[in-house]
Amino acid sequence: MVVVVPGLMAAVTAPLVTIASGRLDRRKVLITLALFIAASDVLAAPDPSMAVMAAARVLLGIGVGGFWAMGAGVAARLVPAEAVHRATLLITAGISAAGFALGGTLALLSAATQLRLRLQVG
Repeated sequence: MVVVVPGLMAAVTAPLVTIASGRLDRRKVLITLALFIAASDVLAAPDPSMAVMAAARVLLGIGVGGFWAMGAGVAARLVPAEAVHRATLLITAGISAAGFALGGTLALLSAATQLRLRLQVG
């Protein structure tokens, strides 16, 4: 479930986000999608229940699918033609690295908090 749900959501929402955001400021749309990814990490880190984990994975799928679908197009508009490949790389790698860093940090804090609670209660 934690792999399939975001994959399916990304596949379904990537074209929908791209079409729906046609007239909107792409920077704001990308920031919103990045916030979806961050919210997914925040929800998933404490892992309170399967329902919360499923909701977090849905947010991740929407954020990643939309961001990756739009990121390449935005890169092509922001830099000269000879730098498009590098800009696309930096955009897609940047969101992956940020999600990994935030998710890993929150998971570590969550694990430490849960261990501390178990030691106090148990």
